[in-house]
This record gives sequence, structure tokens and C-alpha cells, in this order.
Amino acid sequence: MRAALDLGLPVFLIRDTNLKGEVVEGKGPRRRVDRVEFLEDNPIGRNLVFTFSLGGRGAYLLPEDQEGSCFLARETSKREVQNKKRSQAAFRAAVISRYGEKRCCLCDAPPEVIEAAHIVPVSDDGSDWGGNGLLLCRNHHALYDLGRWCLDPEHLEVVPAEGHDLTALQVMRSNIRHLITPPYKQALEWRWSRWAK
Repeated sequence: MRAALDLGLPVFLIRDTNLKGEVVEGKGPRRRVDRVEFLEDNPIGRNLVFTFSLGGRGAYLLPEDQEGSCFLARETSKREVQNKKRSQAAFRAAVISRYGEKRCCLCDAPPEVIEAAHIVPVSDDGSDWGGNGLLLCRNHHALYDLGRWCLDPEHLEVVPAEGHDLTALQVMRSNIRHLITPPYKQALEWRWSRWAK
């Protein structure tokens, strides 16, 4: 698959389907040919993300997910966003590509438990651009979403919620200034302003 992508060759998937397009086994199948659309080539994570969707890339990637945009454009309707199949794999690949290493920015958890976390959540019109993401282990991702900690957008310091401390949250690095490329400041400011309330 990767060689086909590198050489620009089309790839097709032949499946057995019924007249409704459902994949079937047994009597009277019809052949359905789908063109494979590549979403992301991520050499760092050794992942190749692709889709069999009839909509191709357009069914997964919103046009507003572009560099410098942590929010979906205002003209995008809620209906259009709901109809898109948000690809967590494509988002994760974009975040890994931005930071260059698959590791939690707060601790030394193994790569197998690293996830891409949205700074501006999808539920609040957050985009799937890499600058709107952080690489976190599952624990720190869950604690981030629960509001147990947040990042100060000015100093990139990890600030625990009231009644918590960094030791209890198992935070090994008290800031993210070690990242070569920081997250998008506008996204951090958005998250901080809601968390501080």
C-alpha cells in the first residue's frame, strides 16, 4: 500500500456485496469495486491511514482542518460537520507529525498507551489540525478532559485544578516547553479561559 502511495498508483478493493451494497457471503454475491483513498502517510508512527468510503478523503477531512485553524470555520454548518466521519487515526497522525515523537508530553508512558487529545474538543467545533492536539497517555488524557489540569497558555506550565497537585496526577514534567513545536496558542487560550471559570 505504501509503495502504491509513493508511486501514485491507484489501489482498488474488490468486495462481494448484495444489490444494497452490503458485503455478503454465500449465494449470489456481486462484485463491488471501491477505490482506496489515502488519508495520511505517517512515517513516524509507521501508520498508513486510508479509507474505503465512497466519499474518499472528503468524507473524513473537513475543509476547515487546515494549518492555523484550531476551530472549524464559522460557515461550516452543524449538519455538514455531523455528516463527516471524523477520523481519529488521521488526527493522531497529524499530531504525531507535529511533535515528531510518540510520547506523552507529561510523563514517560510507553508508546502503546499514547493518544492524541483535542485541545478544543470536537464537540465545541474543534478541528483535527495537529496544532489543536497534544500527545498524552490515556491517564493524562482522561484527566485533561475531566478538567483536573490545564496548560497555562503564556508559560506552558501544567496547572493542577484546586485540590490536586502534580505529584498526585503523576505529572513528571511540570511544563511542555521541551516540545520543539508548541500547540497552537489560540487553542490553549480557549481551553484555559473555560477551565479557569
